[in-house]
Amino acid sequence: MVTKEQVLGILKADFPGEVASRLESAASRIVALFEAWEEIPLVDEEMGYSLKVDCTDICKLAQMLEEGAVVKVFRKKGERQPGGNVYSKFLLQR
Repeated sequence: MVTKEQVLGILKADFPGEVASRLESAASRIVALFEAWEEIPLVDEEMGYSLKVDCTDICKLAQMLEEGAVVKVFRKKGERQPGGNVYSKFLLQR
């Protein structure tokens, strides 16, 4: 996703006079936020369903996919719910 070097580069550019150790610490903490999440497949038995070609009439997600949207599903690492339920954060990109 995002590397510490990328975050550190942005922080150095935005805060040019800041102490290097503070920027390093902030970069590490920001990257840790990203590392706490994992991407899971959108169509998967764990999600509890599979997309079908004919569901675009009633399914907004299927309509978006048909229109070319890129959909990624993320969940916090280690969070598993019994019965295949997943607490996820959705990121929709066009």
